[in-house]
Amino acid sequence: MYFWFKIFHLAGVVLWIGPPLGAYLMQLYILNKQDKSGPTALIVRRAFIAVLTLEHAALALLMAGALAMLWYGEWVFLTFFWIQMKILIFCLVIIPIEILDIWWGQISPVLALRRDKTQDSFSPELVRIFRRYDRFVYFSIPFLLISWTIFFYLAAAKPT
Repeated sequence: MYFWFKIFHLAGVVLWIGPPLGAYLMQLYILNKQDKSGPTALIVRRAFIAVLTLEHAALALLMAGALAMLWYGEWVFLTFFWIQMKILIFCLVIIPIEILDIWWGQISPVLALRRDKTQDSFSPELVRIFRRYDRFVYFSIPFLLISWTIFFYLAAAKPT
């Protein structure tokens, strides 16, 4: 059973990091080549919002797999330093970033898109929302990269 919990956890890690990172890089590339407020940009932004849905579902899978592994191990793993550090970083860095990512990257734009009557260009509200989200992503990327590096180191080295 532990094997399957670990598979779910690792699948969550891969889906949480891979698709959104790739989609964001594609979005940046396309938006730098196109008009940032035209119909193509709106299509790209909507597609990115869909990828964020996958990202946040993967985050739930990652957390469920981790909790299941801890439960299956009768919570003994919580005594390991490297697990404690991963949980600490996750709670202090990742959870706040993901809460803001869900609100600013998914909920806020979707609500604005529903209110927007034009549906083929950006309203001033959408421009403001997407600029805020882009600034948030630029700010959070260093924290995510450092956290991911530490996570992978702790998982591989398992320091005591």
